[in-house]
Parts: sequence; structure tokens; C-alpha cells
Amino acid sequence: MMSFPANLLVVYLAMMLSGATRGGESHVRGVLRRQKRNWIIPAQKLRENMDYTDRLYVTKIRSDMDGTMYYTLLGHGASEEPYNLFVVEETTGQVRIFNVLDREERASYILTGVTRFRNGTVAERIELMIEVEDENDNPPVFVPVPAARVIESNPAGTLVAQLNATDADKINTLHSKIAYSIIKQEPIDSSNHFYIERGTGLIYVTDATLDRERVGFYSLTIEGADMDGAPGGNTATATVNIKYSCSIVENVAHIEVIRLKALDLDEENTENWLGVFDIITGNDDNIFSIKTDPVTNEGILWLEKILQYLSGCYIEDQYIAFVILKRALILSLVWLCPTRLHLLLVWAALQKGAGD
Repeated sequence: MMSFPANLLVVYLAMMLSGATRGGESHVRGVLRRQKRNWIIPAQKLRENMDYTDRLYVTKIRSDMDGTMYYTLLGHGASEEPYNLFVVEETTGQVRIFNVLDREERASYILTGVTRFRNGTVAERIELMIEVEDENDNPPVFVPVPAARVIESNPAGTLVAQLNATDADKINTLHSKIAYSIIKQEPIDSSNHFYIERGTGLIYVTDATLDRERVGFYSLTIEGADMDGAPGGNTATATVNIKYSCSIVENVAHIEVIRLKALDLDEENTENWLGVFDIITGNDDNIFSIKTDPVTNEGILWLEKILQYLSGCYIEDQYIAFVILKRALILSLVWLCPTRLHLLLVWAALQKGAGD
């Protein structure tokens, strides 16, 4: 029996194994056979909103197997909805597109190219990915925000509200990165009492000079701009109304809660000028009363009953609507009847203060 040195035997076996599988082929009892394999074509990137329909093809699939091959496409965008967006030419493997892409509808298409022999049997399957490149074609959209509230004593840096805007463009890109700014404060004041964080939409009090007697409410116009605020980006605006609120300590009663200023163009200190305040909703339990200060023509909201724990819960976030009636008779409008002054409808938010 012939013997081989150990090192020569290893080299001999390695050469046999290498020759048996070279080029994706194998020799079994003298018969040459091709091993099946799946081809993966690098992802093809196409821009949304661009018209590629006049191009001969946008990508191509090809088999290197011998003989005439026939190609079909499977998957969303071909054999599934949206049908026939991509169509492959049966004999060349050239893939055409028949509509404009919208990344917000679908960000990518994963298709399978099927290669068949003349007799219809499957030869290979080829994965084809189409990635839709984003374009900055969507403006920010603000999420609705309720009216914000402040207290006169709020110090600088007090959080007032937060605005949030969304953008349908690709996340984590400049196309959807929104920068916030205050572009208008009404009424226009000698100073800007609020500021907004550029990247978060958080609104804060700028200084401690808020004066409800001087200005009863503020309206801020906020702009959200994508591209992180760079020129040329898309923008949207939203309005935030900021009103004053007051707090009431529990276990007290018969105290002044808040004063409401009425604006009247009639001559001051006349019967026509003096207003009559009335609570029209939110006071079913007669917790509050309201009267007019004859000197200032302000409405004084008065706490009549003690606020305390009720069944383990505080009375809080109680909203009351007020209407102001003119004392003088407007004969031209309603004979011998007072008429509502429609110019002023004040909402005051009353919240329990201490113990929260």
C-alpha cells in the first residue's frame, strides 16, 4: 500500500476540493452542474417628484446563465399595489417606471425579479430594491394647542406652553428639522414678555413685568421653519393665546379673586360708561359672585364659599364665563332693555393654589 507524507496529503485534498467548486460549479461523477444562487442588485435610488417615465429603463436585472432567459417582477409596485408602477421587459431585463414617486406614500420598493427558462421553470430569483430619495416638499404642520395661562407673579423663566409641529419629510434630516421663533406679539408692548426655544417649541416668560391691569392677554404668532430655519425652507405659523389665571387657597372665603377690566368708549364716570358684570356659566354652586367697581369700572370676582377637599378631590380648573351688560338703555336697539356689549367676553381660569 502506497503511503504519502502527511503534508502532501493535505495539499492534495485541498486541491481536489478547490477544483470541485471552482466558478460556482461542481463535478459529481463527471457531470458538470451549476449551483443555484440568488443575485442581489445594489439598491437603485430614485428621487421623488421626478419624472423618469421617458427613460428607456431605470435599472436592469440580468442572469448570467446560458441560453435565452425570460424576466418577470413580483412585489409591491409590480404584481401588487400599486400595480405596474415598475415593469420589466421580458427578454432584456430592463425595468421601466410608469409614474412619479412620492416618498411620503412609500419610501422604498422591494421587488423580486424572477428568471425563467423557455419551458417556464424558475432559474433564479433576483432581489431588486428601489429607494425613494426625499425632497423637501412638505411644510411643517402645527399640532393644535389650547390657550396658555400665566400669573402676574410668574418669574422670568416660567414655562408657559409648548408648541409642536410635525413634518412629513424624512425624519432625522434637515427636511424635517423644525426651528421655532416668535414673529409677532400682540398687543405690541414696550418689551417682549415671552421667548421660545428654537429647537423645542417651549415658551417661557422673559421677565417678571407682566401686568394684567395694563394688558389683559397676549397673542403670540409662532413660526415653524424646516431646514432648521435655513433660508428657502418651508414654513407654517400658529397662534398661541396667553391669558391670566388666578389661584385660590383652600379654606378661605369672602375674598377678592380677580378684577376684570371692561373697555368702554363712552365718557368715563357716566351712566353709559358704567358696566354691569354677570356670571353666565360655570357658577352652578354659587361659589362666586361678581360686582362692579364704580370708580374703575372693573368687575370684581368675589369668592363666596370655602373651597376645600370634596370626596377626596379638590375643586380645581373651574372655568367661568362672564358677560358685561351696559347699564344705560339703548332705545335704538331694544326698547327699555339693556343690551349685551358683544365686544368683551372674558374667560377666567380659577385654580386651587396652595397644596397642589
